[in-house]
Amino acid sequence: DYVKIETINGVIVVYSTIKSFYTRLPFFFFRQHRSYIVNIRKIKTVSISRLELLDKSIIPLTRGRKHQILRLITRWRKSVKFAQLMFLNLITIMLDFTVLPY
Repeated sequence: DYVKIETINGVIVVYSTIKSFYTRLPFFFFRQHRSYIVNIRKIKTVSISRLELLDKSIIPLTRGRKHQILRLITRWRKSVKFAQLMFLNLITIMLDFTVLPY
């Protein structure tokens, strides 16, 4: 078995099952159907029957998975917002402790 990975830099072939490969990916990857794993950060739109990616690729979407992908996208967006807030807090703290010359 092999998995074909399409990236912005080209195609990579990995000798593995899709199931085994998927278990090693971070939470922002979503297994849609038996043949597709999608990086949710690359999804442009979600419709009833398909996902459109930023590069204009179309991935078929089963009705049962639509709610699951929407929940995952919401979870990812919340984690990104949290990381942004933590970064801003860190910058503020660093600015508060800046030592000025005499």
